[in-house]
Amino acid sequence: MVNCKYMKTIIQKDKDKMTKIKKEVLLPNLYEMWLSRENKLIKKFGENRIKYLRSSLDLIQNSDIVEIFFSKDTPLTVTNEELIFLEEEDKKTERYFVDYNLKEYYESIKNWSSRWVRQPFQTDFQVKRLLKELHDTNQMKNVSNLSITSETVLDNEINLLQENGTTKQVPLRLYRFKRMYDWVPLSWSDKIKITHKVSFKIVESLTPEQLETSEVRLS
Repeated sequence: MVNCKYMKTIIQKDKDKMTKIKKEVLLPNLYEMWLSRENKLIKKFGENRIKYLRSSLDLIQNSDIVEIFFSKDTPLTVTNEELIFLEEEDKKTERYFVDYNLKEYYESIKNWSSRWVRQPFQTDFQVKRLLKELHDTNQMKNVSNLSITSETVLDNEINLLQENGTTKQVPLRLYRFKRMYDWVPLSWSDKIKITHKVSFKIVESLTPEQLETSEVRLS
């Protein structure tokens, strides 16, 4: 017969051991890695420029009116290296594919009809804003089959049964949406531009005036 008290003691010791490893080994190592990366970034771009790029990305991810700030007429001007940095920073946050059926009344046909709404590559802010809008406009009662799926999960492969009885591995995205939302040909920054309706201007190097503009925006 298993001694429950003994087993609990062993489990607690294992937990304490893992907590100690986390505090003394893992966390310091992660901090050292983060600090090393930050120092490299500051050396490459400058501290103020890094702050400006991060604040710009935060605006893109969490603003209702970001297209006004970074439109075709006033794009976010960055170098290729800075664009890569923005992509890396954006990948730290989860992106979601939202889809649902929305029942609406059409005056032209004097009847209700349902349409399939699909909104890919959404940030957490955008998802919450959408749900709030549906609630505030009293449309939630007309919503069905609401699905909020991680973009990462959609890229996972599943086994799809073929007509001949064999199975074939295909991305979940392809199974659910066919090729309508095949992101493969697009870069990460392309997805950001499409989703948030913003524009980037890629330059070989920044002029003193452009650097000064980023300083002003920070202040």
